[in-house]
Amino acid sequence: CKSFHRCSGTKKGLNMKFAVFSLACLVSAISADITCDDCLVFSGNMQTYLMSDESVAEQTELLVALLCPSAPDPADCEAQSRSWWPQIAAAMYPVFLEANSICGQLGACGIK
Repeated sequence: CKSFHRCSGTKKGLNMKFAVFSLACLVSAISADITCDDCLVFSGNMQTYLMSDESVAEQTELLVALLCPSAPDPADCEAQSRSWWPQIAAAMYPVFLEANSICGQLGACGIK
């Protein structure tokens, strides 16, 4: 349990479950005539959450726990993941989770 940093009842596990649940709710809510403004706010909040220091740290721990044990050099994988993931997340999330684009693609509003 501790080696995967995913013990039941931990704040980390709950945060990731909340993020996945929230994203699922967004998709189902889009079909329930969610307003463009609601979609933009939710998408912006999701991006902010995923880019928070706490969330990026959790993502890093998940990457290390899930990918590095099977890597040819687990210690190097862990070091590289810890070094690079925060920078990758900072560059990736603003592009792939841009609220106007997401809400436009989901049909909640036109691309602004």
